[in-house]
Amino acid sequence: MKKTYRVHPRTLAALISLLLLVCLLLPACQNSSDPADEGTSATTEMAPSQDEMQTNPATDDPAQDTGEPGTTTDVSETDTDVSETDTEAQTGSVPVADDGQTNIAILSDVHIGKMNLSPMPEDKFASSLQQINTLFGHTDGLVIVGDLTDRGYDAEYALFTRVLWENAQDDTSVCTVMGNHEYFRDGVVRFGGESETFLKECQTAYSGVMGDLDTDTVVNGIHIIGVSARNSAAQYAGCEQFLISHVQAAAEEDPTMPIIVFAHQGCGELYDTGNGVFDASVRALLNQYPQVIFFSGHTHFAVNDPRMIQQKQYTNIQVPTVGADYWSYSYLDPDQPPESATASQGLLLSVSEDKVVTIRRYDFTEKAFIGQAWVIDVPAVCASSKSFTYTDRRAEEAALPAFPDGAVAEVTAVGQHTAHLSFPAASVEDGVTDGVIMYYHVLVTDKATGVAHFGLDINTDYYMGTARKTTWDCDLSGLRHDTEYTVTVTAESVWGKISPVLSADFRTEFDPDAGEEPTDIPCILDVDYTTGGHDDTASGLTCETYGTPRFENGICVLDKESAYAYLLTDKQYGQLVNSVTLETMIYIEGDQTYPWGYVNLVSNTEAGGFGTSLYNNGDLHFEVNIGGSYKTVVTRAVVGKWVHLVCTYDNSFLRVYMDGELVDSLAATGNIRHVAEVSRKLMVGADVNGRGTTQCISNIRVAFVRLYAGGLSPEKVTELHEAVAYPAV
Repeated sequence: MKKTYRVHPRTLAALISLLLLVCLLLPACQNSSDPADEGTSATTEMAPSQDEMQTNPATDDPAQDTGEPGTTTDVSETDTDVSETDTEAQTGSVPVADDGQTNIAILSDVHIGKMNLSPMPEDKFASSLQQINTLFGHTDGLVIVGDLTDRGYDAEYALFTRVLWENAQDDTSVCTVMGNHEYFRDGVVRFGGESETFLKECQTAYSGVMGDLDTDTVVNGIHIIGVSARNSAAQYAGCEQFLISHVQAAAEEDPTMPIIVFAHQGCGELYDTGNGVFDASVRALLNQYPQVIFFSGHTHFAVNDPRMIQQKQYTNIQVPTVGADYWSYSYLDPDQPPESATASQGLLLSVSEDKVVTIRRYDFTEKAFIGQAWVIDVPAVCASSKSFTYTDRRAEEAALPAFPDGAVAEVTAVGQHTAHLSFPAASVEDGVTDGVIMYYHVLVTDKATGVAHFGLDINTDYYMGTARKTTWDCDLSGLRHDTEYTVTVTAESVWGKISPVLSADFRTEFDPDAGEEPTDIPCILDVDYTTGGHDDTASGLTCETYGTPRFENGICVLDKESAYAYLLTDKQYGQLVNSVTLETMIYIEGDQTYPWGYVNLVSNTEAGGFGTSLYNNGDLHFEVNIGGSYKTVVTRAVVGKWVHLVCTYDNSFLRVYMDGELVDSLAATGNIRHVAEVSRKLMVGADVNGRGTTQCISNIRVAFVRLYAGGLSPEKVTELHEAVAYPAV
């Protein structure tokens, strides 16, 4: 069970390197390239890039347990020389390896094989191990919390192990688990739809290199219990009894010793998108043991964020990526954060003789410690949960962010419809925020009417250390000519605290060529499928067909593998500045496939745009990316009957109407963030992806679809509803 790599001496590095070379030189290697997208039919989802994977929740599909149980191994500390590899001098206070202190490094998301990164994952991984050797002097344990590879290829495993054994100390106990990326071995992402044969193949490839799927490694009396995901959808049903029995045994052995648990996806309430599928019995068990410290990865969130540790009945901690790229904590911005490829962080954990755990966050790129150390007095928390420090109380204790004294928002380069804004970075001083500003919110309103014409939410670079910006700027667009505006800027901390406002007034220049604003909102796409065709009669937009749509009794049927895509041009996008309306007559079938936890109905939402989606809990979402943030109205879907659905955004509210009645709304203002040019397709029965093809295909029937260049009024929605005819069931 325990993977102590005393049985894998450093002398194996040469053999592993040779294996890697052979794998890489095989021209016909089955894993040498990804399958290409061909044709117009999309029946399976090809493995997306990390930014495409960012918002994909796990499905609930169970998987067979094909892993083998392990055995517990006890590893005692022995003296060893520091690695001979030279490492640059580190900044910050360096932990001292006192007698009786146990040092454990915790890393995650190495992603060996991930391309288009600089530095490459293997280089960042090697550098992190070298720095750990210097920081600790002696490393008792090394824990790697899944996604060792990017696709689970043999060559990736070979490169991972070569880097590991060239840089890890000989007597360090190495503990690893499988993540979701270890199940992408054939280049196809199924989100839990893998066959039993394929799951076994992936698990055999992993265990043949790294050992058992589930392990309990004992280092100086500390149990390090790791459990592997059983498929790509974060299903842990195959390991739960192992986890329960080994946590219970560790607690019986020493009731006040910390118990380290790790899995690629978490088991708690820290972040919904980072959780695995664990049975309630596991949560109930962990709640009994406050000495449990559960480490998980997967999300690529920067550990500068103090929310990455949370204590309730036990401790949950997010492990950052050491080899891949940063993601945004809340996904407010669908793009990768700025300089995301610099990501390389980890945790340095020390356990003293009196069982106090000190966890230092470390940035291997900056070669510097991050924020305050997290300290868990395990005997104290076992005696009373009131000894927990990192609880939700921190949000109440947090201070407001503030801009520097005398700071101003400066508006320059004012034109007829645009301007440029700059402002200084804000800061926050308290004992619970670690100085983290998460967002800046920019809003431009008509000074006379108070109507908003531009909005933007900016993710900050809080994870960049000494490279953080001291001044921020952005372009303001979509403004009316010859109009006086007020722009406001606020800063939001990691705990949701909002700063005082910076503001400035400015007036756009007069545009002599500007005409009167139109009173009617034009329909820019109109497709009536009851005619038996799929042509757009409003703008003559080009239509692409995916799969095999069919017509039954004058109704278009799109059945899980079929969709239509209408290619929007610069002209249509030029009309969709800060308002839009989608109208459709739709029948949502009860039988859906939820590859990412949802399917899309009518959408254009790849890192921007607008659209509708159906989630596996029965919720209907209408979302618009406004200034970089998705604003979403959530209501209950109507399944199994025809519905006249109208979704509007008018630069004041998002509104959803069903059968002429307003069912939900959300206040929102600002410009619509447009998708990249390759993704400028309004999909009917799906959503567009970053390659311009389909994803999240739904199972629906459609009578018509219309797209309007503006937000329709309630009166107009009523007028439209009174004019529609419902198809026969």
